[in-house]
Amino acid sequence: MTNQNANQFGPLKLPTGKIVFFREPTGGDRLAVLQDTPINEENVYSANELVAIRLAAKCLTQVDGEVPTDSYKFMFTNWSDKDVIYYKNVFNKVRDTVEAGMSVEEAVDFLLGRSGSGTSTTATTQAAAQ
Repeated sequence: MTNQNANQFGPLKLPTGKIVFFREPTGGDRLAVLQDTPINEENVYSANELVAIRLAAKCLTQVDGEVPTDSYKFMFTNWSDKDVIYYKNVFNKVRDTVEAGMSVEEAVDFLLGRSGSGTSTTATTQAAAQ
């Protein structure tokens, strides 16, 4: 099941000319990929990469004008490695930007009652409430 309210991104032209559209991932997407990817202490690094690639594949909504029908586990089987790496890197950068909203530093400054971000807020922090 996909989230109809998720942000859609594209068109993105990959190095070989393939055109893709994708959406931001949901928590359910991440959980599904993690459940389908065996992780243990011997493969923790390669499994982490596999999770990242599978999550990116799961969020593809259109490839060259068609809705993907392949399982996200096998989506990139016939893709050029250049396309996979490029798409995964763009996907991760967009996802990190969208999901972060505010930077970690801004969030910490706000929670600790600091004005490090240079923006003002009227919200009350725990320190201000005391």
